[in-house]
Amino acid sequence: MNKLFKKIICATMAASLTAFCAGCSGKTTSDGGDIADGEVSGKLKVWGINPICITGYEQVLEVDPTNSNGLYTKWLMESFKEKYPNVTVSVETAGWELELNKNIMTAIGAHTQPDALATATYTPILSRYGHLAILNIDEEIESDLITALDDFCIHQGKRYAVPVVNGCIQLCVNKAVLRKAGIIDAEGNVVAEYEKFHPLAPETMEDMLEVSKVIKAWAKKQSGDAAKTGGFLMCTTNADSHIRALMFMAAAGGDFADNYGNVYLNSPENIKAYEYCRELYKYTTDGADGANTQADLNSLFYNGLAAYFITDPEIVYPIARSGGYAGFNEEDLGWMSVPVFEGVGIKASVDVGCILFAVMQQGKNTAAAKAFVNHLLSYEAQKKEFEIIGRTPVRKSVLRDIKEENSDWYQKNKNSIDAFLDETVTVNKGIPTLENNSSLCWDAWNAMWKDVCWTDKDIPTLVKNCAQKWTNYLAEED
Repeated sequence: MNKLFKKIICATMAASLTAFCAGCSGKTTSDGGDIADGEVSGKLKVWGINPICITGYEQVLEVDPTNSNGLYTKWLMESFKEKYPNVTVSVETAGWELELNKNIMTAIGAHTQPDALATATYTPILSRYGHLAILNIDEEIESDLITALDDFCIHQGKRYAVPVVNGCIQLCVNKAVLRKAGIIDAEGNVVAEYEKFHPLAPETMEDMLEVSKVIKAWAKKQSGDAAKTGGFLMCTTNADSHIRALMFMAAAGGDFADNYGNVYLNSPENIKAYEYCRELYKYTTDGADGANTQADLNSLFYNGLAAYFITDPEIVYPIARSGGYAGFNEEDLGWMSVPVFEGVGIKASVDVGCILFAVMQQGKNTAAAKAFVNHLLSYEAQKKEFEIIGRTPVRKSVLRDIKEENSDWYQKNKNSIDAFLDETVTVNKGIPTLENNSSLCWDAWNAMWKDVCWTDKDIPTLVKNCAQKWTNYLAEED
């Protein structure tokens, strides 16, 4: 297997925690065997992440008794305590992405690592150096997990992690922008001359580009904030950009790495996607080039300054409802699958927001850690996760039951849920992250992507240079 592949990990998904399985019985073994109820004891140290295992959930609930993340953590702790009364759990937060990577490495060096942790992207790197415990999953649970997520959990044929929370990118449509630009009328019907572009649900990337051009042309005739209005909006200036970029890359048939683990940035498919993004960004919202955070993007979109927005619907509604955005009206939001490129036809339902759980090999209480992750994967915990915090479970049996219930939540997220059940989700081969300096690849990517979207520099040259940097960094790491 190519050496680079061993180092490629999914920075697209949100957290990784190596785990165990749900609904097991028996005795703990050193390679992650079954755990019987009540057989573990002692202190359990967990590094958590929102919305799973939040630090200080008691204080959070004192301030806001309805806080969903606090309520789920409370349920999780109480139900685990009921099952394992002799285990005392402490939850800490260790940051996210690059900060988390640094904290993990520091803790390993100081022998202060947690027993279990939620980590953004580092399962292959940690497992490669023997930091994670191998996990054996019950066959019934193994077959019930979303297959697409295994690439983030399995390294060299062995499982070191399991997903516990999931999500999927969709295209969010703000009908208010289409309405004020004269593309749809007051009743929400598409004006005849724009019907061929399917503005309420663009069928192709080319459709979305054409609608964005119309909106920008309208905006140039306006004054004040209206003049800033654009078509498509996406993060281009920080680490989140790769998640959205992958959507275009996957739709064109590209990825970050090929099937052999070689850096794949400068493939013809990716170049097609990058050139499209540059053209699309000529018609985006004014100020989008300075939107460095998700909050910046939310403000632009929900205040009615962009028609299309690539994001995760599970995150959108709580943010929008609590944000007080003047231009936000929930009835104006529409959801659809990511459009395809004409002549390509790949439906890229890119996975995002996946939280994995992991057990540290040198933790002080690996038995309790495996039991804890086992509990996270139980049918009951997965269903509660959905009911309390409204996030997508990772067990297909739970997803099928949710679909059968046909709730409002399912209707808003049906594109994501159906993609997971039909196993049409695109899972990338991953952005390389380094053991000793993970920021190198990120810095190179961010600089390249910003130039792709906001300058007229030659795209093939930009991408070739970035790909070479990645290859060099990984070779030095070996």
